[in-house]
Amino acid sequence: MDLAIAIIIVVWKDGLAHFFTANPAIVMHLDLTFDTMAVLIIIQGIHINIGGGLKALGLQSKLSVIVMVSQYIGTIPSGAAFSLYFGHGLRGIWEGLILGGFLQTLMFAGLLLLKVDWVKSARDIHLKMRK
Repeated sequence: MDLAIAIIIVVWKDGLAHFFTANPAIVMHLDLTFDTMAVLIIIQGIHINIGGGLKALGLQSKLSVIVMVSQYIGTIPSGAAFSLYFGHGLRGIWEGLILGGFLQTLMFAGLLLLKVDWVKSARDIHLKMRK
């Protein structure tokens, strides 16, 4: 679903920009930003799915720590750096969100791979299927 939304945004970004404004300068900035936003939507979709699995396994407290760390160490500083230091402006904020979201996704996947006892989970599923 997220991929479909991202494709729609990229394909019809000019129409979407004109939906909000007719100002050519703003439309130009929105056109540049929509590509970056499409990438963010895909990354957020992946990390939301992994996060849902981790919540189902009862690892919510660890997820909260990961979100705080990735936001305060990844998203906010990188968004400020891309936007102000590297001169990317509005797109830099979105680039910071992508970097923070990617960091979150990597940490979620690492937690999923390291903290879950996959052998025990497979054994439990096998026992449930026998019943």
